[in-house]
Amino acid sequence: MRPTLEAARLLPPIALRAMYTALEASFGADATSRIDDKFKSADAQLRQGVCHLLRKEYQKAYELCDQTADPRGQIYSALSQLKEGWDPVEPRRRIEVYLRTFETPMPQAAFDPVVLYGCYLAHKLLKPAKEHRLRASLYLRTFALFEAEAALWLDPNKDTVEKLMENDDDDPLESASASLAKAQWERYKLKHPEIKSSAMDKLMAMVGLERIKRDALNVAYSVELASLKPADATADVNRHFVFIGNPGTSDGL
Repeated sequence: MRPTLEAARLLPPIALRAMYTALEASFGADATSRIDDKFKSADAQLRQGVCHLLRKEYQKAYELCDQTADPRGQIYSALSQLKEGWDPVEPRRRIEVYLRTFETPMPQAAFDPVVLYGCYLAHKLLKPAKEHRLRASLYLRTFALFEAEAALWLDPNKDTVEKLMENDDDDPLESASASLAKAQWERYKLKHPEIKSSAMDKLMAMVGLERIKRDALNVAYSVELASLKPADATADVNRHFVFIGNPGTSDGL
């Protein structure tokens, strides 16, 4: 089942369109060769820096990627910092510098989906942990759509939403007012006053059920994302749920 593009709602609009273009180009048997092709026009520092990064030589990778004039150097230098254990604030700033290149109608470079991986790593480390783990999961799910890139960068045993959220299970003593999902839903309604849902309000008022609340929020986010989708984009957006278990158990898949 293909995950939805939830994280795209966090990107600048022009970066969103560029991401869809990159996603469309990533489909097909020659996707792996396209990864190689994207560095053919890069300068030597960036090409060598990425090679050192993949070999886990993070300090050398950072020094090389930090020297390049290619905007993508911001991404790969940030990855080097995150992998080496830097505080995530500085790598996140570098990622934001890269994303700002898409604020102009004619950005200098094509969208590099590895920026989604960088956002995932940064948000894993940012505080408050629960809120940023949710954002990290959105970036991870979206990056996983770029299958060839994901196979290169993600560890299938560690980089999963289940691993990310395994310490974020529902707390039976958690009060409704402490619900992170409820707070996000209230902020979402303030941003979109035209959106009203008594069913969502009732769900968010319940105690616990954080995982189900997050899934419901993701549906709302994907609907917003669909409205921003370029007319010629064909990437799928999935909004299907299967609820399993006996009545009252609130088991959701």
